[in-house]
Amino acid sequence: MLKQGGLYHFTWSCDDTGSEDYHVNYGTAEQLYGPITYRYPILSKNVEKGMLGTGHHCIFNENETGQYRIAYHRFVTPLSRFSSGKGYHREICMDPLLFGKDGLIQPVIL
Repeated sequence: MLKQGGLYHFTWSCDDTGSEDYHVNYGTAEQLYGPITYRYPILSKNVEKGMLGTGHHCIFNENETGQYRIAYHRFVTPLSRFSSGKGYHREICMDPLLFGKDGLIQPVIL
């Protein structure tokens, strides 16, 4: 959870960590204890680029630039490299987290 622009922004991982559909959902609230309005996924797979199972994240603000970033893990691909344990071989990633003119977090483009 973070507070930006007078809104509380909540994010949570959804689905199973071993699923290629593992993703990060997003919601907002005007008060810390809600109610929370579900918005949309801000981080999800991109099959065309082989980016699967994006989740288990952390959002932070870089003090030097004031830029928000999201760190997360995803499956190491191609999956054919592994005979078992698909989804347990992970890459750590970090991307900018941007806010739109409406004050909402924009989906991360993979």
